[in-house]
Amino acid sequence: MLKDLLPTLKPHLLAVVIFFGLTFAYFYPAYQGYKLKQGDTKNWMGMSHEVVNYRNTTGEQSLWTNSMFGGMPAYQISTVYADYVLRGIDKVFTLFIPNVSKLFFLYLISFYLMGLLLGWDYRVAIVGAVAFAFSTYFIVILEAGHNSKAHAIGYMPLVFGAYYKLWNSRKKLLYGGLFALALALEIWCNHVQITYYLGMLLGIYSVVKLVQAIQEKETQGLVKTIGFAAVATVLAVAANIASLYSTYEYGKSTTRGGMVLTIKPNGEPNDDIATSGLDRDYVVQWSYGLQESFTLLVPNAKGGATRAIGTENDALRKAPRQYQQSLAQSNSYWGNQAFTSGPVYVGAIVILLFLYACFWVKGALKWVFIATTVLALMLSWGKNFMGLTDFFLDYIPGYNKFRAVTIVLSLLEFTIPVLAFFGLQKILKQKPNWEDIKKPYYIASGIVSGLLLLFWFTPQTFFTFVSDAEMQSLNQQAAQGNAAQIQAYIDALKQVRVAIFQKDVLRSIGFVVFGALAVQAFFRGWIKKSWHLVAILGVLILADLWPVNKRYLNTDKVRGQYENWERANKAVVAAPPAPYDIEILQRELQQNPDIQPKIQDALLAARKEKGQLSELEQAKTQFAVLNLNTNYRVLNMARNTFNDAFTSYYHKSIGGYHGAKLRRYQDLIEFHFSGGLNFQVLNMLNTKYIIQNQGGQPRVIPNQERFGNAWFVSSIKPVANANEAIQALDEEKSNLRYEAVVNTADYPAYADYRVSIDSTATIQLTDYLPNRLVYNSNASSKQFAVFSEIFFQPGWQAYMDGEPVEHIRVNYLLRGMEIPAGEHEIVFEFAPAAYDTGNTVNIAASILIVLLLGAGVYKQARTED
Repeated sequence: MLKDLLPTLKPHLLAVVIFFGLTFAYFYPAYQGYKLKQGDTKNWMGMSHEVVNYRNTTGEQSLWTNSMFGGMPAYQISTVYADYVLRGIDKVFTLFIPNVSKLFFLYLISFYLMGLLLGWDYRVAIVGAVAFAFSTYFIVILEAGHNSKAHAIGYMPLVFGAYYKLWNSRKKLLYGGLFALALALEIWCNHVQITYYLGMLLGIYSVVKLVQAIQEKETQGLVKTIGFAAVATVLAVAANIASLYSTYEYGKSTTRGGMVLTIKPNGEPNDDIATSGLDRDYVVQWSYGLQESFTLLVPNAKGGATRAIGTENDALRKAPRQYQQSLAQSNSYWGNQAFTSGPVYVGAIVILLFLYACFWVKGALKWVFIATTVLALMLSWGKNFMGLTDFFLDYIPGYNKFRAVTIVLSLLEFTIPVLAFFGLQKILKQKPNWEDIKKPYYIASGIVSGLLLLFWFTPQTFFTFVSDAEMQSLNQQAAQGNAAQIQAYIDALKQVRVAIFQKDVLRSIGFVVFGALAVQAFFRGWIKKSWHLVAILGVLILADLWPVNKRYLNTDKVRGQYENWERANKAVVAAPPAPYDIEILQRELQQNPDIQPKIQDALLAARKEKGQLSELEQAKTQFAVLNLNTNYRVLNMARNTFNDAFTSYYHKSIGGYHGAKLRRYQDLIEFHFSGGLNFQVLNMLNTKYIIQNQGGQPRVIPNQERFGNAWFVSSIKPVANANEAIQALDEEKSNLRYEAVVNTADYPAYADYRVSIDSTATIQLTDYLPNRLVYNSNASSKQFAVFSEIFFQPGWQAYMDGEPVEHIRVNYLLRGMEIPAGEHEIVFEFAPAAYDTGNTVNIAASILIVLLLGAGVYKQARTED
C-alpha cells in the first residue's frame, strides 16, 4: 500500500520541502534565536500583559482588563477560548513551526492546496503559491505585527478552494466537511475584516453559480450545494461562537457600534460623519490613491515606504548638490496616506499573467475574479472615490464596522494571482496554436509594456511626485518669501523621486519582457515542455518579488545588529522600563510595603523555574506583582497617549492602543483630552501619576487631587441626554468630587434623587483582581457612591453582602450605586455567562466538523474501493 501511495504523495512532499525551504531562507533568523521587531506585537504585549499575567498566575481567565482606557473587555486582546481542536489542526497545517514564519508557510501551503482543489497541475500550484505568498503587502504586515490579519489571509485560498469544489463536485459530503473546516479556521484567526472581504468574493461566486444552476435547471444539485454550504457555515460559526458572540456584544458599545452623541466637541451636529458603525472620516483615514494603485505593477510608484530618501544615493545624485543633504531627509513616500510601511506590489509578471487570463479564460469564473478585483480596488480608494464608499457605508450591512479601507487590497492580492494561474493552467492544458492566441497575447503584453514605457518616458505626465500635504506646506513657506528657492527645492525633490520611480519602472519592464518572451517561446515550440515554462516563470517571479520584499523585511545589519530582528531574550517585555516606570514602582513600594515580600516570592519562584533571570525578566516579574496588588492609573504624556500601549505593560493607563475602543471612552478623549486636559476628568479616572516632559526629560508628577478608587457624592446632577452628560463633565459645569452626573433618560428614577450628607462615611477598595473588585463601605445614612471603573453591560454584576444589586452609569461612563446605611461589602464581578456557554458550543461544533469531514473521506475511500 505504501508503494502505491508514495508516487501520489511525492509531488506534494516536494511542494512542502520547497515551501519550508523558502520559509527558512527568508526568515532564517527566526530559527537562530531571534524574533521579529513587530510594532503591533509590542503594543499587544502591553495591552494584554495584565490578563496574560493573571492567567499565568492563577490559571484562570479574566475577560476584563484595566490596563488600557480605564478598563475594557479583553475579548479582542487575549482571551483563551475552547478552540483546542482548531488550534491543533492549525499547528498541523503550519508544520508546528514555532515562530512567526509559520504564517508565511501558511500562505504557501494554503494556496497550493487551493490550486489542487481547482484542478491545477502541482507545479502550477507551487509557482502560484510563491506568487501569492510573496505579494509585498503580505510580507509588510508580518513586519508590522498584524499577525491575526496574516493568519486570516493565509486561510483565504483554502476556504475558496473548498467552496469551489463544493459547487463543482458531486462529493458534497467530503467538500462540505472541508469547507466547514477551512471556514472555521478562517474565522478562528479572529480578523473579522479579512473574513468579511472573503465573504464578498464567496457571495459574488455564489450568485453566479446560482444563476447558472437555474438557467441549466440543475435544481437538485443546487439544493444539495446550498444545504451543505449552509450546514458548513453554521458549524464553522458555531465552532467560534464564544469569540464571535462576545465580539458581537462588545461591538455594540465600541466605536464600531455607532454614535452615542449627536454633536461634535465644538457643539456642532455630527450627522455629516455619523454612520451606524465607525465615523465616516475614521473609516477612510487610510485610503489608497488612484495613482497609488499603480504600485500593483511598479512597487515605487509612490516612493515605497514612509522613510528618508537618504538610502537612494543614485537618485540623490540627480539633484543639485546644494539640495542633496536636505533632500536626503525628505520622505521617500509621496502618496497621500498619513504613512505606510510599504506598497501593495503583486508583481509585474503576475499582472501580465492576469491580463493574459482575462483573454484566455472563458466562462463565468473569470468574471467573478475580474469583478471582485475591480470592486476591491475601487473600495480601497476610500475618500478618493467617496460615492462608492458612501454607498457601501450606508447600505451594505457590516461594511461600516471596519476601518482602513486599504485592507480590502488583500482580497485583490488573492484574486489577481488566482486568475493569473487559473489562466496559465487552462492554456497549458489546452495547448492552443500560436496563431490562435497571438492576438490576445500581443494585446495584453502591449497594455502592460506600453503603460510602463509611458511611465518611463513621461513620468510627470501621470504623477506629480509631491504629495498634497507636502505641496500645501511648501506653498505656505513660499508665501512667506523665498518662493524661487522653494520652487527650486520642489524641482530637485521631483528629480530625485522621478529617478527612484524610473528605476523601478525599468525593473518592471525587464520582468514583463522576460515573462512575455518565455510564454511566447513555449507556444512557438522553442520551450518543449510545459513544466519548463512554469519553472522559468517561477524563477522570474521569485527574482522579482523577493528583492522588493527585502526592502521592508530583511536580514540587513547595522553595526552588527539586525534591523528587523532582536534576540528572543530581549523580547520578553514590550519595551524596557523607562526611568519614570522605575520611579513609580519605587513610590508604590514605599506606600505599600506589603508588596515587596510578594515580589521576592515571585522572583524566587521564577528563578526556580527558569534559572538565572535577566534584568528584563526581573522587571517583568516585579511589575506583574505590582499590577495585581494595586489599582491606580497613569497618564503618560511622554508617549503617544491614546495610540500607544507600552505604558499598559507596566501600569494601568488611561491611554492605550486598540482598534475597537469603547465608544464612550473615545468620546471622552475627543471632548476632554484632545483640546487640552480636563483635570477633573483625570481625577475621576483615578489618575495617580502624570508623566510629562519637563526640560526635555519625562518626569513623574504625582496627582494629589485624584478622587480615588471610589467616593461618596453629596448630590446627583440630572441631565436630559448623553450630549448633556458629557458636556456636564466640564469643570465650569460640575464639581465631580461632590456631584454625580446621571442621564435621566436612562434612569428616570434619579431625576429628583436626594442624598443625605455623612462626612464620616467611608468607602475603599480592599481587594483587586482585573475581573473582581471588592469594596468596604460604612455610613450612618444612605449614600451614593461613584466607582472609578468603566460601566459596561452586559457583563459586570454588582453584589452587596452577597446579594445582586443594581448599579448605574454615571459621569457618562463610570459606575454609580446607592448604598444603604451601615457597613457593607460591595463586589463587582465580570463573568459573562455567554463565555462558558459559547465554549461548550465551540467544542461540540469543532468535533462535528471533524466527524463531517471524516465521514466524507471515509465515503470517498469506500467509493474508490
